[in-house]
Amino acid sequence: MSNIIDVEIAHEQRYAIAVGEGLESSFIEFCEGRYSGDQIFVMIDEKVNRLHGERVENMCRQVFDDLLVQEVPEGESSKSVEEWNKHVNLLLEQGLE
Repeated sequence: MSNIIDVEIAHEQRYAIAVGEGLESSFIEFCEGRYSGDQIFVMIDEKVNRLHGERVENMCRQVFDDLLVQEVPEGESSKSVEEWNKHVNLLLEQGLE
């Protein structure tokens, strides 16, 4: 069973994360209910990718035919205009919508 936790990142800014068992089925259900395309772009922190990347890819491949994974540097260095531009350019080059 997975649980939803609200995370406050800034004043009045929050997002929900799911933790616990059963994340795979929750993820598949979430995607199937919201996305109709066959492509997904996953931006993943390098440490998270090292620890959980294979599992994330396997879950995505159960819903999407085409998967593009882009690893971002761990920590604050990934939060820059240069890093953002790199990823936007990759999306445009790949023709992802």
